[in-house]
Amino acid sequence: EVAKWNRRWVDQENLWLNRTALLFQARWKSHTDQALLSANIDRHVGHNDLFIRKAIGWSRRELGETYPAAVQAFAISRKLRALSKREALKHLRAGSFPAVSIRVAASSLEWMVPSCRIVHGPGHAFTFTA
Repeated sequence: EVAKWNRRWVDQENLWLNRTALLFQARWKSHTDQALLSANIDRHVGHNDLFIRKAIGWSRRELGETYPAAVQAFAISRKLRALSKREALKHLRAGSFPAVSIRVAASSLEWMVPSCRIVHGPGHAFTFTA
């Protein structure tokens, strides 16, 4: 099962296994498990290693070909390192995705884009729904 071996890789001290856990879905497009990818990124968001920071951006950039607004919203919602954010947003052009509206509630954040709803709050990870 993907989640089982992913958990082993993402929790290892070996940065190359961590990087693989971040990148294995890079070309899956609409089949990407976005919740799993988000969880993997969250685990390594503050990592100092160049290869991990690039992998975070690359994995999001690849997803941006299919879900540009979701990638933009994710980049806004996280404290990504500059390199990761730059890589994630690299191919997103102005006008290639709709504006994101952000609503802040007492205990959660919600982004609305025409193609998906993204919610982040206590007790659950990001959820992307069409």
